Amino acid sequence: MEAALEGLDKGTPSGMKRPSIIGVTQLTSTDERQVQEEQLIHASLDESVLHYAKLASVAGLDGVVCSVHEASIISEVCGPEFLKVTPGIRLPGGGVHDQKRVATPVEAKKQGSTHIVVGRAITGASDPLAAYEEISTLWKGMESIG
Repeated sequence: MEAALEGLDKGTPSGMKRPSIIGVTQLTSTDERQVQEEQLIHASLDESVLHYAKLASVAGLDGVVCSVHEASIISEVCGPEFLKVTPGIRLPGGGVHDQKRVATPVEAKKQGSTHIVVGRAITGASDPLAAYEEISTLWKGMESIG
């Protein structure tokens, strides 16, 4: 992570703001069983995510990709300015699909997500533009929360 940051710093033209760089904790399609049995991690899913977030912070990264459900604890440990990019965003009543840890845009903002990643809630909608506008409205309506 430190080498990636160093490379990004060196590659950013003088006088320009360096793009943000984030790490990945655990995928939102990962559950506790997979962490224990498939990844052979003997810590809990939450402990694993927090450990990876701390490592990213110590390395100087700007944030991490994480589940909405870990965003608040990551904020507590790494600071509120540390980016929490959260996939698995669904509209209320939307399908979970292969994701294990999902949330609505409102839940994401309340839990401290700084950015959201939306895929199937838009691409799988019968009216993708309407789905995008609904998600955008929900997210922007919560700006006073974060």
